[in-house]
Amino acid sequence: MPVTRTETPDFASTQVEAPESVLQTMGAPVLLLALFLFFSHLQDYLSSLHLPLLLLTTCLLAAVVSGGLYSALVESRIGRCLTILTLSFVGSVAFSVWKGGSFHIFTDQWLKSYAIYTILAALLTTTTKLVRAMWASVLGIFVTAFSALFLGKIESGRLGTVAWQETYADPNDLAQILIIGSCLACAILCRKKTGWMGRAAILVVLPVMCLAGAKTGSRGGLIGAMVVLAVLFFQSSAGGKFRMVLACSVVAVVAITMLPGRILNRYLSILGSSSAEQQLSSAETGSVEGRRYLLTQSLYVTAQHPLFGVGLGMFMNAEDTIARSAGMVHGSWHETHNMYTQVSSEAGLPAVIFFIGAFLYGFKNLNSVCRAAKRSRDPVIQDAGTLAFWMRLALVGLASTGFFLSVAYTPEPMMLLAMTVCLERVVRTRMATAPMATVPIMARVQAQAPVVLAPVALRRNVQFSSAAVANRAETHRAMSKDSAQVRTVSTIRKSRGPS
Repeated sequence: MPVTRTETPDFASTQVEAPESVLQTMGAPVLLLALFLFFSHLQDYLSSLHLPLLLLTTCLLAAVVSGGLYSALVESRIGRCLTILTLSFVGSVAFSVWKGGSFHIFTDQWLKSYAIYTILAALLTTTTKLVRAMWASVLGIFVTAFSALFLGKIESGRLGTVAWQETYADPNDLAQILIIGSCLACAILCRKKTGWMGRAAILVVLPVMCLAGAKTGSRGGLIGAMVVLAVLFFQSSAGGKFRMVLACSVVAVVAITMLPGRILNRYLSILGSSSAEQQLSSAETGSVEGRRYLLTQSLYVTAQHPLFGVGLGMFMNAEDTIARSAGMVHGSWHETHNMYTQVSSEAGLPAVIFFIGAFLYGFKNLNSVCRAAKRSRDPVIQDAGTLAFWMRLALVGLASTGFFLSVAYTPEPMMLLAMTVCLERVVRTRMATAPMATVPIMARVQAQAPVVLAPVALRRNVQFSSAAVANRAETHRAMSKDSAQVRTVSTIRKSRGPS
């Protein structure tokens, strides 16, 4: 009997989206507009309209209607960590040295960031939606970089933005967001689905971001960029390593020719150049010692208040009290300049454990997506793997520059963590709905082998059966012949009689 097999496709090249309600349909473009306004700092010029509050409220309603809150806050380990972190912040506010100031930080900064995570993790359900959100973020960061280059302020030779609310006015904050934006732009550039117009736009965006980032003179930003490049170098192939060395050499030559000597001296001082360090001003040299002092004091405050900290935003008050008790006129009145000790000193050790745990789960999500993309031929999973590769570098840049900035309550970390949740969920769902597309090729061959080789096995069985029948017939004939000979001998003996 001939064996027939029904051919079924291993996978589809696109994702099937569930039908959406009117509010969900409205929420998608509103979310993109909110991301663009946030990263472009145009909201600073339109603060009287309260656009971020209106847009985020609309997006939050869409997230509630979509039913994605459970997935974002309960199913996701990152969501659970951030929810417990929020409860820890509530305890920090309750035991703060100044409850009113901590409550303002909690409602004005952290709850907005937590809402941004919730909205993104709930609404970004496909890679298509994720890429659109990345485009909105990259374009917004590009506007910030462009405005900083041509309309920004320069203090002590360092570039920053100018706005009424002074978003990214600090060169260090500007350098960090430009590193994140560059990684997201590279993710879009390396996608196979990005058309030539999109690639051309990214090739215009990237040089502007790199130039603005170099002009910030941020030594923390330089360390973050070096960490990102080091991770990229070790994860690249031999050809990729060669191209990286060539590109970095060209960038270094251009930077030496275009950047002011004051900024070059700041960068060279990090690399150990004593001559460059001698040419820095006393304020620039003292900033390193000041940050060491703040790190020591933040660790001391953490040890003194390990459970709930001194209250959100209250490190400066606690440091001033410590300085006065030590005989100084007053404290430095600076933030910790370290987002990890910022959380530990202001909210306690349990809070920083869950804060770091959210980042670790973010890396775990991206690593799992990259591993799945290497084993799969599904274009959706491979596309998610490309995005995860560059998003992991963006998270590395954020985590490394976070050692020099107090950005624990800002939306940037929450945005990246929400994107990792989206990618992990897309791949997990895809592997469940299209399992044959996600297994290795050899495994699929082995799985399909019984069906493919069935006709051959049937033919072999028929051949084996025919040979067995022939052998049995030959044996039967031989036994019959022997029996006939025995009967003949017996008959002759009987005819002769007894001897």
